[in-house]
Amino acid sequence: MQEAAIEDYFKPLDKEAELIMKMQLQGEERTSEMMMKTLEKQASLQQIEAEKKAGMHKVDNSEANLNDSKLMDEEKALKEMLKELQKEVLLEKAGGEKSSDNVHQADKSHINLKPASTTTSK
Repeated sequence: MQEAAIEDYFKPLDKEAELIMKMQLQGEERTSEMMMKTLEKQASLQQIEAEKKAGMHKVDNSEANLNDSKLMDEEKALKEMLKELQKEVLLEKAGGEKSSDNVHQADKSHINLKPASTTTSK
C-alpha cells in the first residue's frame, strides 16, 4: 500500500512533468518550423536575387553582343565602301590612261600620215 500511496502522491507531478515536456516539444517544433520557414524565405530571396543578377548579366551580354554585331556590321559596311572606292579609283585610272593613250595616238597619227598629194601623184 505504501507503493500505491507514493504513486498517487507523484501522479500530479508526473502529469505536470509530462505537460512541461509536451509544451517544450511544441515550442521546439514551432521554433523549428519558424526557422524552416525563415530559411525557405531566405533561400527564395537569394534565388530571386541570383535570377535578377543573371538576368542583368544576360542583358549586359546581349547589349554587348548587339554592340559587337553593330560594330561588325559597320566594319563590313566600311570595308565594302573601301572596296567600292578602290574600284572607282582603278576605273578612273584605267579610263584616264586610255584617254591619255588615245590623245597620244591622236597626236602620233598626224605625224605618221604622208601627204595625200604625194602618194597620188606618182
